[in-house]
Amino acid sequence: MNNVQNDAILFSWADIETGGLDGKREDDDTLGMETYPILEIAMHITDSDLNILDGEGFRVVIHHPDSVLDQMSSWSIKQHTETGLLDEVRQSNITSEQAEQLALEHLKKHNAQPYDREKRAGTIMAGNSIKLDRNYMSCQLPELDQYFHYRQADVSAVALFVREWRPDVEACVNKKYLHLALPDIRESIMEAKVYKEKLFQPGFKVDDDVDLYGTVQFFATDFTSAMAKFDFDDPKYQNDPAIQLLRQQLINLESRSIDLAQKVSLV
Repeated sequence: MNNVQNDAILFSWADIETGGLDGKREDDDTLGMETYPILEIAMHITDSDLNILDGEGFRVVIHHPDSVLDQMSSWSIKQHTETGLLDEVRQSNITSEQAEQLALEHLKKHNAQPYDREKRAGTIMAGNSIKLDRNYMSCQLPELDQYFHYRQADVSAVALFVREWRPDVEACVNKKYLHLALPDIRESIMEAKVYKEKLFQPGFKVDDDVDLYGTVQFFATDFTSAMAKFDFDDPKYQNDPAIQLLRQQLINLESRSIDLAQKVSLV
């Protein structure tokens, strides 16, 4: 199967700002995802090649009274006061239900269809560390949550592997971590573009039966391992011209296989 753009799939890059974390609250043992407010919802829609399809994107701020805002976590109150989001929340006249419908209208306006598991087509939610966002959606925005594939494209998962295995690629990612929904989404898309460019090159093709990239890598490793098992320096082989010629040929092949594997991994 070739690495080609899938026109049947769109990504909804989503981010929400909330009144706290999604887990159990220390004050009353309720779950944050059920009790803390959703303050802001933002989205950008891209195709599978990460081209933005919805211009400036979507953003809506949800109204909550001070009696609700005062119950948020101390970190959230401080952070969202500094960014000005809480002032926007107080001034908004949009309810959670209205915000959910506006988000759905935005998806439909840009032809981001509900995900169809049988056709393997539709909209997949994407973003950074979106487990929290998805948990909040499932509790407070269930119609929006069910619009997407039950799986999600979490860039943070790729980032963890990159940190361990490709620090050179991690160094290419520049993020400001503003905790503002739309800027955070755009950073996530740019981060995904870095990984796509550096890790998922179009030249890395997987045939129907053979993973060419993996085959080159494993061939080099297996070749080196096989060479190490044969003792060419054994005295009984030292004066055998045929064995020594074979040794030199194998060394040359080993060097070429390792060089090819390195070039493939650095493309």
